[in-house]
Amino acid sequence: MKIFLLNPYFRKAEAPVPSLGLLSLATYLKQNGFNDVTVCEPGLSGISEEAAIEAAIRSDIVGVSCYTDTRFEVIDFATKLKKKNPQALVVLGGCHAGFMSRQIMGKYQVIDYVVDGDGEIPLLKLVKGETKDKIEGLYYRENGAIKNVSPRIRRRFPTVAIDYTILESELSSWKDMEAPQHLMSLKHLPVIVSKGCPYDCSFCATQALGQWRQAGAETIFNEVRRLRDNYGAQYLRFYDPLFAGNDRDIIRFCDLAEKEGLTDVKFRIDIRADMKFDVLKRLKDVGLAVVGFGVESGSDKVLADSNKRITRRTTFEAIENIRKLDLWMIGYFILFLPGETDEERKATLEMVSYFDEYNLQYFKIYPGTDYYQRFIRDGLMTDEYWFDPAKDREMVYCRENFPSCPYPIDKIIRTTIDNSSPFWRDYITKAEKSTI
Repeated sequence: MKIFLLNPYFRKAEAPVPSLGLLSLATYLKQNGFNDVTVCEPGLSGISEEAAIEAAIRSDIVGVSCYTDTRFEVIDFATKLKKKNPQALVVLGGCHAGFMSRQIMGKYQVIDYVVDGDGEIPLLKLVKGETKDKIEGLYYRENGAIKNVSPRIRRRFPTVAIDYTILESELSSWKDMEAPQHLMSLKHLPVIVSKGCPYDCSFCATQALGQWRQAGAETIFNEVRRLRDNYGAQYLRFYDPLFAGNDRDIIRFCDLAEKEGLTDVKFRIDIRADMKFDVLKRLKDVGLAVVGFGVESGSDKVLADSNKRITRRTTFEAIENIRKLDLWMIGYFILFLPGETDEERKATLEMVSYFDEYNLQYFKIYPGTDYYQRFIRDGLMTDEYWFDPAKDREMVYCRENFPSCPYPIDKIIRTTIDNSSPFWRDYITKAEKSTI
């Protein structure tokens, strides 16, 4: 059984991070005896779509991550692959595919299956040839009808201990490009120890993906030690939407790390602005060097409408706490949220100077979010928008996509680029050029 797993970011500037989900799938398959597994990361390797098709053409199963901004590339890839190898089974996963499972199966015959939720167990069962109607979370066709066994499948952590040798060449020089310069000489690795998020911000679909699940303190400790001892990791970039959701487990992890001498690995986490100072301090004691958190907006009105559950004052308190600990601080911002005025946007942009690095994004609509449900309810869009190639692939909230929006796409992109940090200005410019 030959399996090919693809993260279809063929625009190199847009994928600075490997898909930890695909690495988890590949590792799990290998652990269960299926060793002929390839993970393809065009965004890291620079491989073209044509080369990826040739690499996948002799595979029995081709699994593809499908995100909102790659949905058309996914279908294009699958269509071209099927022309060359009609027998290859194409399986989609990822958050966009999960939310739009039935619609995707109904519109695209080149897609054989969609997995809604965690993919390790459904994909393994599919590879083993188990009966489709016994595979939880799998959408499939039977006599022209689209069927699935049950809604999204969720596993409890601990997670799969990822085999990073699967992408050894791509990860050999990988760096967290937002980290401070003095940490760039260290060996970097990306890692994740949770799924979901306990919060439900209106612009984010993470909470809708399922109940928040985080590994326990011992599992996190063992993973950090494994990555240090087995792969020489000196700096870890945790990609969890919220690393420190459970204070008790985090303190326990810190106690273990201190007791066992695991304090020589520097790491970065994402937190909420209302994280307790004493928890943050304990994390610094055992290696925390970089902290990122979502500011989103400088307007309390916009924050409340987005269900962020923080205020402008909360953000400034977080800034003060992080500065006391002399940690490198990264802020995440979203411009042009619905209802945001020019003055409110100005207030947001005035806050970026407090951060060592910052990431400005313009607001985009995603399936599964509260904003998307509001737009559906208000008649601003339907599910059909996701299948219209004339629509912007990122579904930016702009006048071209939504006539009720007062701002054209050019103003939104220009404002974001002009106010971005030097690193992100260059990144966004390259990404925009790659879509032309």
